[in-house]
Amino acid sequence: MEVTVGWHYCGGAEEGIFGHSATLLVAASRRHPDGHPRIGQRVSTHPQLALGLALDAPGKRTGPNAVHALTQLVPLGLPTGLLIADRACTDQLSPHFATPARQLGYRLILDYKQEHRGLQGSTTSGALLVDGSLACPAMPTALVQATTGLDDKAVRELDDNQPLTALITARQPFFLRLKQAPDTRGAIRLQCPAAGLSPTVSCARYNQVHRTPASRPVPVDLTNARATAAHTAAKPPVPIPQTERLRPPPADQLPKICQKPTITVRPGDLGKIDKYRQDRHYLDPAWQDAYRPAEPPLRG
Repeated sequence: MEVTVGWHYCGGAEEGIFGHSATLLVAASRRHPDGHPRIGQRVSTHPQLALGLALDAPGKRTGPNAVHALTQLVPLGLPTGLLIADRACTDQLSPHFATPARQLGYRLILDYKQEHRGLQGSTTSGALLVDGSLACPAMPTALVQATTGLDDKAVRELDDNQPLTALITARQPFFLRLKQAPDTRGAIRLQCPAAGLSPTVSCARYNQVHRTPASRPVPVDLTNARATAAHTAAKPPVPIPQTERLRPPPADQLPKICQKPTITVRPGDLGKIDKYRQDRHYLDPAWQDAYRPAEPPLRG
């Protein structure tokens, strides 16, 4: 008997299929150059193109086989970019898939099993890992749990679920922002959403810790959408407890991301939950722009 064959159970099916498991490497285009899922034509009209294939026993070496296929492209000099992976790869240990894929220059776009959606853990800096993106420690609970227990049908039919779409949109200001792209070691710099010249949230804790002076009132042209959106009053407030507002604790008792608003995330820094980290915010338009055209079949 050939050792690379076995029983394959697709998506938790009770009836298996005996044979090889194939890891396919496919090139695909995004929906639209500006990232909007509903506007314009696809970037390219060519069909999806298979670039690599690896056969193995079902459920064996899933991540290493994917990395092996990617490695074979290196001598060809093909550009690296977004890497869309199915859930069988998402569930691999980070050293088996995510870390080597990033080292090859790819940015990961991932989906999750139902039990892995929502809050996936936290870091030593205090930042929360919410659907693969690091977020403010005080992100509102309703936003953190927006996808908790969400089933696959709801993910596929997101466009028809306006309440969920609204929660996904409301999450965006609370995610840490990329300050510096990956260096040669794969380390990135992320910034507190209340920090910098263009903060996306209004945070009383940040203002207290960093002695940010109160902004002086300035007239706003309400007919100018950009100026209105940039005003402090238009930014969502971070829900700091009233007791903390009245009696701010010492800075060294706060999460590290609140003490020093920029953190460095290196490959493997997140430990076991590093396998969930991805490079676009889950289910938002930019994620859908990349994931939907190349959407792999549900696995794992």
